This record gives sequence, C-alpha cells and structure tokens, in this order.
Amino acid sequence: MGRVDGWLAQQRTRVVGRTCARRRRCGGLGLVPPELLPGLLDGYRADAEERAIFAELVPFYTVLRRVSYAEWMRQHGTEAELTDALDRLAATGIP
Repeated sequence: MGRVDGWLAQQRTRVVGRTCARRRRCGGLGLVPPELLPGLLDGYRADAEERAIFAELVPFYTVLRRVSYAEWMRQHGTEAELTDALDRLAATGIP
C-alpha cells in the first residue's frame, strides 16, 4: 500500500485518514469513537505560545508571498497582472 507519511484527523466529523506522499493509491479513512479523539489530537494542537508565534508569522508570511508574487508578475506577467499584484500587496498592510 505504500509508506504512511501522516495522519489526518478532523474533530467535527470524527474521521481519521492516513496520507502517503509517493503513491496516490495509499489511503484509508475510519471513524474514531468520540471518547478517543481528544487523545488522538492531543499531540497536534498548538499551545498558547505556538498560537502567539503563528499570529505574528502568518501576516508576515502573507506580505512576503505577495511581494514575491508582485516581483514575479513584474518580470513575467502582464501590466494588468502586475497592477493586480501590487493592489493586493498594498491592501495587505505591513505588519
């Protein structure tokens, strides 16, 4: 079936699935009893410190991506695409 690269878990639907990077055929889903789900997700939840770091990094990452996109459009895109990219960057604001 392939090497399992990760597990997917979604709390609302109580569904667990496994993913494989190299073979698309690898996969599986199963329902998890509700009482087991908190233990399954426990190691994957961000703690308060991680959430604070993400709150700072995500806006910066968004700006960085939009700068990169604008630069790509400057070199490879049309004038309209560049204008759109610069408008998106301007609307983002610098954190």
